[in-house]
Order: sequence, then structure tokens, then C-alpha cells
Amino acid sequence: MSAEDQQNTRQFQYRGDLADTPLPEILARAAHFTVPGVLEAVRDDVTTEIYIRDGRVIHARSSDIGTSLGVYLRRVGDLSQDQFRRVMRERRDKTERLGVLLVEAGLLSPEQVHEAIKRQTEEIVWSLFSWWQGKVTFKLGDWDEVDMIGIQLPLARVIIDGIKRESDVRALIARIGGRTTVLTSNFTVEDAVEAGLDAEDYELLTMVDGERTLYELCAQGPKPGKDNAKFLYAMFVLDLVRTVTNGSGEDADGPVPIQKFRHSDDERE
Repeated sequence: MSAEDQQNTRQFQYRGDLADTPLPEILARAAHFTVPGVLEAVRDDVTTEIYIRDGRVIHARSSDIGTSLGVYLRRVGDLSQDQFRRVMRERRDKTERLGVLLVEAGLLSPEQVHEAIKRQTEEIVWSLFSWWQGKVTFKLGDWDEVDMIGIQLPLARVIIDGIKRESDVRALIARIGGRTTVLTSNFTVEDAVEAGLDAEDYELLTMVDGERTLYELCAQGPKPGKDNAKFLYAMFVLDLVRTVTNGSGEDADGPVPIQKFRHSDDERE
């Protein structure tokens, strides 16, 4: 690619609002086209950036101090309060990154630092899945990996796990349709393997046959109804299932009544 083409690519931007298009659907587009770029989400005074390349999350960072590596390590117990304070004091006087200081101080091994950064990156990305408002910009084009430890997180897996952590099931399922919406499959076994589906998720995916309704799939699936609903939305976002009849969440049959689902493992609400 010429320098001019690279410059033109860098200038391309997608702008949107999470109130109109939820984050999983924006990430799914990036996963489908495997384009490199940086997704920036802004809400109130918090800015979060997700660096994407080849269908994978490479890095993420946020202006929210609560998501910093040091705070994360203290929260999960990998650093004590005293260790956290000591290493943060040292960091003020040095230019090295926190991970380097932790290894040099003998507090964590290189492997432990790398794993911690991976988990912290996941938490930063997943935190955005609860954002139903905020401005999003996706700047298409590669970037310089300066001051960055690259992490390889497949976007499909990030999307599935992020959706499973979302609590607003009704808002998710309404993106697919109403209770009479029929779903059909659009996946291969290779797709299921690449997404790392567990046995129960794969069982539910194979129940999508072009005849069962959205309500039937949520109610009859192997997991509690709300979990089945989240998974079906993830598959819909990733285009592994599609609608046959696209009943709106506001159609005559009404939205899918998540609160009425019952499963042998469910607790009564």
C-alpha cells in the first residue's frame, strides 16, 4: 500500500451513537471485515480506546483511573495495598512502565504481568458493553505500537463474553425481534470452533432450525432463559443466526417475555 493510500485509510472514520447501535454490533462489523483501526468511545468524562487488528483486540485503555493496571492488580489481590503504594511512588520518579517495575521489584513474574494485562484489557473492553449511551468513533487504519504490550483477543470471543456479562436482557433480545420471530442457522462447525463455544452453547445453536421461534429457543434451550437470550443475540450479532420472520419487539405479539422463562436451574424472581 502506497503512502498516499495509507494516509487516505487513516482519514476514514465511522461515527455513531451507542443509543442507536450497541457496541457488540459495531465490533462485529470490524470482526467481519478484519480491518485495523482504533475504536474510541466517549461518555461523560470517560474516554476508552480499543485497538483492533486482524479481527482481534490488541490493546485497550481508558481514562477511568479505576481501570488502570495498578488499581486492577490491587483489586484482584495480586498486589497488597502497601505494595501498590510503594510501586506507584517509584513510578512517579521513573519512566518505565508499571509492568517493568513490578518485575524488577520481584513482585510479579513476566508471565504474571502479561496475564494481568490481558485480564485488564478484557475488563476495559467488557465495561463498554454496559454503555447504552455514548459517542463512538472508529478510525480505520493501522497504528504505531508505542508504549503498548500487545494482547491477542479474538473479537468473536470478546463479543460473546461481553454480551454474557450484560444484565439488560430485554434490550438485547429486542434487537433481534419479537417472540414470534423465527431464526435460521448461518454457521459452520468451523465457526463454532473458532468462537470457542461450550457444549451447551453449541447445543442451543444447533436448535436454530428455521422453525423454532425466538421465544421457543430461549425457553427450551439448555441454559436459563435469560442466558439463552444473551447467547442468541451474540450469534445474531456475529451473523451465525439470521431471522426468517423479523417480528419487531413492539409487534402484535409483544416483546419476548424474559421474566416468564422457566428452567430447571432457574431461581424464582
